[in-house]
Amino acid sequence: MPAFLSNAAVALFCLAAVTDLHRRIIPNWITGALLLLFALAALADPVRYPTVPSLVAAVVVFVPLLAVFATGRLGGGDVKLLTAAALWAGWDQLGELLVVVGLAGGGLAVAYVIRHLPRSPAQLALWLPVGLSSPRRLLPEAVAEAGLPYGVAIAAGAAFVLQPDGNWGF
Repeated sequence: MPAFLSNAAVALFCLAAVTDLHRRIIPNWITGALLLLFALAALADPVRYPTVPSLVAAVVVFVPLLAVFATGRLGGGDVKLLTAAALWAGWDQLGELLVVVGLAGGGLAVAYVIRHLPRSPAQLALWLPVGLSSPRRLLPEAVAEAGLPYGVAIAAGAAFVLQPDGNWGF
């Protein structure tokens, strides 16, 4: 039963990534379902999903992210999704989760910058000094205002820690 629940959680994280990518919104019901699935998994297998260390991991992630959210640099959906991912990862895998999320987020940022680079050398020569002096100008205004769909990186990290051995229950 816990393998089914963790696979369902991975599916929900992937759904959050898709909705964040397309609409820049992570629906609250997804985060709520992830919390409910974790509660069921913790009841079914308290050794694999220990409640107290998982709650500690979630709080350790939530508190600083709440401060970042207050500055407007991170969306509320991202805060809730990463907190849910930390709950699933637990204290033992929190470091792995954060490293994979960071690497995936960095890759996502690089992909967005490359996608929006000027196409000709003449455009690049005009763009480069401005882009380097103001990093937010590296992306078109619409992308810079909407931000990166960080739910994609969070889903990658969650999938990594929930299925570390590659066993997807099939």
